[in-house]
Amino acid sequence: MVGVDIHLGGEHDYLGPSQVLAGTVNHLNPDEEPVHVRLVGIYLDYEIDDRVKVSGTTGTFSLAGNNPGGKFLLVTTGRKGVLDIREIDIPAKSPVIIDVSEPSVPPPVIP
Repeated sequence: MVGVDIHLGGEHDYLGPSQVLAGTVNHLNPDEEPVHVRLVGIYLDYEIDDRVKVSGTTGTFSLAGNNPGGKFLLVTTGRKGVLDIREIDIPAKSPVIIDVSEPSVPPPVIP
């Protein structure tokens, strides 16, 4: 999903994404496809998501849009549920690396 603003008659006719959060997801189980990442504002009413492009046991994602700065949760989900949850600051200082074999917050166990 890519968000853009189009301004007509202004100084700029097209304004692209203001923040891009890119990253990789490692140690994916093929049974989890499709895998998605969702960025959800903690103090902001904002969310954006992307389907992870998977190749083997690794995938990539790019959340490009007019993402406001602030604190967010980045949630990685697969076919069987939540794979990883982590807090992210935007603007991010580097690409995000998610290792689902060692989640930053253990997914909830549902009996």
